[in-house]
Amino acid sequence: AHPAIACKGEAHFRDTFFKDLLKSVEHFNSRKQWLAETTFQGLEPFPGIEREDVAAVMRLVVFRVLQRAAGGKEVLLYGEKTPNTIHYIEPALAIFPRAKLVHLVRDGRDAAVSCWFHYKRVKPEQVAERWGGDFTRFLEASAQQWAEETAKGRAAAERWPERVIELRYEDLLAEPEAALARLLDFLGVASDAAILRACLDATDFAKLSGGRAAGEEERGSFFRKGVAGDWRQHFDAAQTARFEQLAGR
Repeated sequence: AHPAIACKGEAHFRDTFFKDLLKSVEHFNSRKQWLAETTFQGLEPFPGIEREDVAAVMRLVVFRVLQRAAGGKEVLLYGEKTPNTIHYIEPALAIFPRAKLVHLVRDGRDAAVSCWFHYKRVKPEQVAERWGGDFTRFLEASAQQWAEETAKGRAAAERWPERVIELRYEDLLAEPEAALARLLDFLGVASDAAILRACLDATDFAKLSGGRAAGEEERGSFFRKGVAGDWRQHFDAAQTARFEQLAGR
């Protein structure tokens, strides 16, 4: 919603296009090497595709896609929201030397509940196949994943404090103006009161959900509930203890 930023949705560049691109590069270089050793033995070998060539292709594709996602909006910053990026922070920051990463952290228990209902809505077969429809089994896997990914984000923020920021979901709910201003200042764009208000109004839960107040649940909606602490409605004492055992306090 910020006038200087375009950041819409999840592109999943790394786990789709980039993954296949790297396979194609490996195949090209292998084929070139075979030709050099057989058909063209004794001749000067033709250059292969190098790491920086791949990075250049990645940058070009990403910028073109993000520009189209902006829909003609003139902006200073482009962004996207693929959660999997947490596993590729170092190469992402290397390929895009001016990029910054926003690591959004949420209480792991709430994250587990939100993800559980999201999967039940869009991937019910996966809920049955992977976890047998058992919430306890799901939250155990979720706790381990949450701990691993949160640790990676925190380590990145310590290593690259000028390029990685940790932002808490609960802070955005409790003190939205202060949390958003901190984020926008980190990104280097305007954060005056009028812009903060416009951004927060545009992303108000009632507006996104079609008129429901935060806390009014609709399990068939992407915007299910919009509150912090919902885990207390779904965890029993044993599940709470188990999650804490796996994920830490």
